[in-house]
Amino acid sequence: MTVTPLQQLLRSRDTSSLPPMCGVWSIGFAALSILLCIAEIAVGYNVPDSLPAWVFFGMIILAIVLLAVVPLYGTLCIIICWQIGYYVPFHTLSMLIVIGLVLMVFLGTVSLPIAMAISLISAIYEVIAVCTGISKASINDVLLFALTMIALSAIGFGIRRYQEYHAFLAQREQQRHRDRVIADLHDSVCNDLNFALIQLETYEAATDPNIRQDQLRHTHDGIMRALAKTRAVLDTLQDDARDSVYTGMTGDIPLVALIHEQRRRLQQAGFSGILLAPGSEDADADIATDVDRASVIAGFIRETVNNIINHADSAHEYIMIIGVRGDTLHVEVSDTPLPDSPQHGTSGTGLNFYRNRIESLGGTVTIQQESQLWSMRAAIPLSDIAVVSPQG
Repeated sequence: MTVTPLQQLLRSRDTSSLPPMCGVWSIGFAALSILLCIAEIAVGYNVPDSLPAWVFFGMIILAIVLLAVVPLYGTLCIIICWQIGYYVPFHTLSMLIVIGLVLMVFLGTVSLPIAMAISLISAIYEVIAVCTGISKASINDVLLFALTMIALSAIGFGIRRYQEYHAFLAQREQQRHRDRVIADLHDSVCNDLNFALIQLETYEAATDPNIRQDQLRHTHDGIMRALAKTRAVLDTLQDDARDSVYTGMTGDIPLVALIHEQRRRLQQAGFSGILLAPGSEDADADIATDVDRASVIAGFIRETVNNIINHADSAHEYIMIIGVRGDTLHVEVSDTPLPDSPQHGTSGTGLNFYRNRIESLGGTVTIQQESQLWSMRAAIPLSDIAVVSPQG
């Protein structure tokens, strides 16, 4: 079963990360708050009319300055001043209400439990003030005020979760991007270089000048492909610093071109056998899927072919069949392993790498090893809704 990004986020969320208000944002809000307070006094509205009022105004300014330096502590100080401002016997700034409401949203983004505790303490404080006659408000007014603070805290918490979710999606996309770069390096560069080495070994053993010339040409082509792909990957890594998107795979799998490419590589390596996909000669034989699955499937097919070249006996034929049933791609392979290659990819990094990636997509890879036969069956879902049975 495929785990959605939201489910994975809920399982692994770090509540201490991603403080949403700091640096330029907090300094800017603090500067704006001070300007609003000064503007209120300048227009003659709620001007402090006594020494205690001016002292209280100074406390508010200091709390706002603290907000710019240490946002959490500054927020708590401002909310405390906001609550005290309801019951002091002198004029206090009405802008403090607006600032306090905004900061309740911020407090919800930092810590919902702290925001809820502040809301509860404020409600208790208001109820005591009403019961003792300090405040003329009604119980309904107190409840409305408490619900407002809770709602603002919840809004802040929602903003926090929204930021975390999109940060998680960005991080997951970066990981997928790195996986595609690594897979492309392995599939194209390592496999082409391995192919070139095999051609060189054949060249050394050959005596016919025509065969030796063909082997040199194949070796040259393999090295040139590896160099070209290395340059492309290096360009991609440089573009990453400028937030470019890697374009090694673009979604649908070009099945016809992929089959022809791998069949040609096997023939050049001296292998004979069957590599086919039913209906692959049709113009519409491309496999429709998403970018991640396209990268995995194309890389897995290339790795399987390279596994045959490295570990199979070219004196015997191979069989590789690729087909789509329902919403699942099936790959079946069998060949005769070399006598000195008993593992034949069962413990190699290449097939294990793709086995893990396929299983993470909900697919299966089964490998069977016998003395004269190596076989593999793979089932890869082409979408999240595809369900692959253990038997493939």
